[in-house]
Amino acid sequence: MALFIIGALAVSLGIKIGLKSIAAQFGKRRPKVYKYESSRTLKTNTAGTQFYHMAAEGILEDASSTYGGTASVGIDTPFVIARYLLTEMGGVVSGDFTTGASTFGSFTQAITDLNAKVTGDWQIHFGIYEPESMGSLLARLLQQAPINIWRSQWTNKWCATVYKQTPDTWDYFLDPYGNPYSISYDTDVIDDPEVTSTEAVDCLSEIHVKYRLFAPTNSLTRDTWIGPSGSDDGLGTRDQNTTAPNNRETLLSDSQTQLNVKTIYTTECDSHYLTTTSTAFRNYLADRFYRPRITLALTVWARFAGIEPGQILKISDDWLDRIGPPPKYPYGTTAKKWSDLNFFVSAAPIIRNKSGQPVIDLLLEEVI
Repeated sequence: MALFIIGALAVSLGIKIGLKSIAAQFGKRRPKVYKYESSRTLKTNTAGTQFYHMAAEGILEDASSTYGGTASVGIDTPFVIARYLLTEMGGVVSGDFTTGASTFGSFTQAITDLNAKVTGDWQIHFGIYEPESMGSLLARLLQQAPINIWRSQWTNKWCATVYKQTPDTWDYFLDPYGNPYSISYDTDVIDDPEVTSTEAVDCLSEIHVKYRLFAPTNSLTRDTWIGPSGSDDGLGTRDQNTTAPNNRETLLSDSQTQLNVKTIYTTECDSHYLTTTSTAFRNYLADRFYRPRITLALTVWARFAGIEPGQILKISDDWLDRIGPPPKYPYGTTAKKWSDLNFFVSAAPIIRNKSGQPVIDLLLEEVI
């Protein structure tokens, strides 16, 4: 089991985002050897020059499950790690986290949703080896999973969510009758919306997720990938050349042919050590970025107050009369109605004043 580990240099917070060369950092400073023992006390070898840690010796959840994990078990999933960081280093109190089952933005629900994407739990290593700021720590954590963590501008509570191809009922922004809100062009939209799609060059035709860090050489030792003509589950098995949903080689091949663009994307997940986690992350990247996504920029009335990033909206079919049908992606597929599509809020809503009336600017992206 991988656990969350904080090095001795984490007592002050500061930050740089991205991968760091552990060997290079500590080589310059000639540090002592730090090892975490089962008692969770720091042991020092004054003659040493290397830094190392053991996964079995990380920080444990407390007996009261303060951070949302299992009592007395290692803190090793992204949302539990985030709550630990925000609580112990950010000073956030328990009442300022959104919690509860079947609740949008809930850390509790987000843990369940993320674990559902893998066999077992979405476990990672996460360490702090130099001064970092809270913003940087969270940004680095968000690079390790299809997740988002933010502070609500409406409630001031911290929220968490997972990207889902099939949203649950609680993921939708609801109308006054408790139904998923469907944006009407005639009654909800102010001015003309901007209907576009993401660029072809942003679509991915080959994806590599490198993982399992070997600290002494600062190298990632495994690569799980998918391309138009091959795939690897990280263990040497071709796993994406069968039927849906494991037909992602075909999806990427068709996308490359239709768009006439080849984009190879590599992400280095230094916190990943489980093959199941890395392949799930690889599959998410393929499913979300193999083709263009429709995007909407629009201004709506204040009845949308309370909408959060990541929440799902429907589109009414009265858009057809105003701007025509939605674009077809992939090309050659059966045309869809606007009401067939789901859109998620892709940026924090902007509240402003227009002619003396409060309005909200929204950026939406198609869920695929």
